[in-house]
Amino acid sequence: MDRNYIDRNNIIERYLLHQLTDEERHRFRTALLFDPKLREEVEHTRLLHRQIKASIARQQPRAWYQNRSYLGLGLFALLMAAVLIWLALPEPSAPSPSSPSAPAIPKSTTALPKQPAAGAEQTAVPKQPAGQADVEQRTIPRTKRQLPPPMPEKPQPIAQLEPSYAPHPYLDQFTDSYNRNSQSIASLTRTPDSLYRIGEDDSLLFQLGGRLRVEGAVPAERFVVRIFSNKLEDFESFRPLYNLSPAISMGEGEPTFSAAAKLQLQPGLYYYLLEDNEAEDLIYTGKFIVE
Repeated sequence: MDRNYIDRNNIIERYLLHQLTDEERHRFRTALLFDPKLREEVEHTRLLHRQIKASIARQQPRAWYQNRSYLGLGLFALLMAAVLIWLALPEPSAPSPSSPSAPAIPKSTTALPKQPAAGAEQTAVPKQPAGQADVEQRTIPRTKRQLPPPMPEKPQPIAQLEPSYAPHPYLDQFTDSYNRNSQSIASLTRTPDSLYRIGEDDSLLFQLGGRLRVEGAVPAERFVVRIFSNKLEDFESFRPLYNLSPAISMGEGEPTFSAAAKLQLQPGLYYYLLEDNEAEDLIYTGKFIVE
């Protein structure tokens, strides 16, 4: 059996039994957004769990009565064994008055040797002097020992100095990647890597564009670009900073889309998601930095 198949079913079972850690659970939920087949497997496994629980619930009363009967039989057998052992024991006999008594142990008249007094002086055994080399080695002062030079301090990464630049725990692993399971795979021709402030109001110009592989007419509200901060709670609570509706252009070949807007953002790391609302698919995940 394929090892990947076993691992995939194992993670689904642990997810439904609430045995995943917080980090594993959020990664699994993020993977559900990208993989429709995984969502079908989760629903199928959840249905099997419900059927198993219903079968166990129907058999539980019968098993309870069987356990009570087995317990009663065990107690009865233990009681009968105790009675038989008690009947098999011989009756205790009284001691005979004519039986000779044990001889008395005579007191010893041998004098014990006297112990030396506590304050008596004892002859000290002189210790052998240590070698001259050992004495010199043990008497080396600590100040003369060579210590390793201090290690230079390593520069801390910017993510530790500025939390606003820390990578997202779950979105960062899907950054700059396409969802190949999507029904409308896109190819981007313009992506924002770093945004700089423009104008007097210090606004940021965000631009995203590319091509879509779809058939037929495309309604304007079908696709959306969502912008999230690098905070985990914003993504878990689905609180995007901006929702942009890209403009769709139908030409002779594949339709193109373009999303442009002025944003008001603080310096930090941000993520953008291109989604298909009609198919409920996530097409692309990217990130950009605001200086």
